Amino acid sequence: MSGSVPHFAAGSSCAYRGNRSRLRFLPRAETLEGRCLLSLTPGNPVVAGTPTEFSGVGTANALAALQSFQAATGGADNGATPAPQSGGFRTINWDDVKLDGTDFGGDTTVINAGATVGIPTNRYQERGVSFAQVYAVSGDGFADVNPSAAGLFPAFSANNTFSALNNITVNLTFDQPSSHTTSKISASSQGFGAVFLNVETPSTTSIEYFHGSQSLGKFFVPVGAPGQPEFLGELFASAIVTNVTIKLGTDAVFTFSGAAITALNADAPPTANLAAADDFVYPEPVASADLPSIIGTQGQTFAGVVGRFSDSRLTAVASNYTGIIDWGDGNTSPATFAANAQGGFDVSGTHTFSRGGTLPVSILVQKLDAANDQITLSNLAKVTALPVLPAKLHGHNLIERSNVGFSTPIATFTSVPGAGIEDFSATITWGDGASTPGTIIRRGATFFVMGSHSYAAGGVDIITTTIENAGQTTYAISEKCTVHAPRIVPGRVIVHHAKKEFVANDRLAALVDLIFLR
Repeated sequence: MSGSVPHFAAGSSCAYRGNRSRLRFLPRAETLEGRCLLSLTPGNPVVAGTPTEFSGVGTANALAALQSFQAATGGADNGATPAPQSGGFRTINWDDVKLDGTDFGGDTTVINAGATVGIPTNRYQERGVSFAQVYAVSGDGFADVNPSAAGLFPAFSANNTFSALNNITVNLTFDQPSSHTTSKISASSQGFGAVFLNVETPSTTSIEYFHGSQSLGKFFVPVGAPGQPEFLGELFASAIVTNVTIKLGTDAVFTFSGAAITALNADAPPTANLAAADDFVYPEPVASADLPSIIGTQGQTFAGVVGRFSDSRLTAVASNYTGIIDWGDGNTSPATFAANAQGGFDVSGTHTFSRGGTLPVSILVQKLDAANDQITLSNLAKVTALPVLPAKLHGHNLIERSNVGFSTPIATFTSVPGAGIEDFSATITWGDGASTPGTIIRRGATFFVMGSHSYAAGGVDIITTTIENAGQTTYAISEKCTVHAPRIVPGRVIVHHAKKEFVANDRLAALVDLIFLR
């Protein structure tokens, strides 16, 4: 169940080899075959070494091999916790996929309602895995889309099983576990294993492990009897696996055009072998050990290393590359490159962050002498948001009238260079039991909190303006508002209107000003 590497295909070619007279499907250009032409890989160079293999054929042996793989990782099953965990492993058994079109908030491809669907690429981002394209999940072993497959793919863990869609290739990458509504951050795992179904032809169904574009080895799944499960998993000495390519049999189970389902070939080994998969298992994906930390402060200049990569072309030098850094705050800047002592290249940049928070940083690296040879590195910047400066917070004393609406600046403040109105929010408590959001506007370097209100009665009220900066720091300013009710001049009836409506001449103007205390 563990030990040496009997199924390793040393120096294996990236291209699919096989009988072209049959319908066999190659992955799309951005997957493995496309990567074989490229030389750039995230992180410094790695040495794969010989991994420990776990394998078993038949239900009992496959289960024992899977459990041994899990035990070797150490720790517990981290489930779908959408955050990196310390140690342990993750599993995917497809049984949480709804087949009626409502899965993942409706973000699913209905192939045959109630039986087979296509899952989106980020369906399991919470578990630290992303797929290269839509793949298929079925509740009846794909018998609904290929009747000849009935009985070939019984679920290892009830009820759903998994397959490639329109071809035999599955490409997945490891990410740091996170909510699928957030940006993906690249990660690596110590290995990967899977339960396969109906592997009957030797040296066809396989797992190939990669560190970026660098192959760490291709391993073939052991064969079994029709409909039997087989397990294969490889565990490396450290977390160096960034992505995995799986080949399922020799022929696609079915194709789907978006409207029509086509069952291709029947299972007829050794010429044609249809294979599927069930449970996936892999050690907790973690940030690369050589991923640099980006720690900054809003409004202050950061200068340092933001990413690393390696080039399989040993003669490469730093001047061979160009790049752009997207800092995650809406700004970009050029990247600079330098060779490091580990045989890779450091990517550096200089930037003043315009806002705080945890920001996704993306680095596009291109090789100058190879138009299509490029790589996108990902990282996170942890930027401390500077608070509103308390020495420059000012409230405004107001004199207003009851039952007359007004709109006016309630407070002003300043902040760090580059801060925008989107970085702040304000709430105004009017002192009479009412509270409303403040509107923030900017004039030059000064921010104004605008408020609108109408007091029902006269008196002295304390207005409190609360200003919040990026959800991190809160400041409150309290100022007095004197509210006057309209006064009646003895012997006359004055209707409470704007002054200009009843001032007949200049002599009355002063009297009216007294009445309204303007």
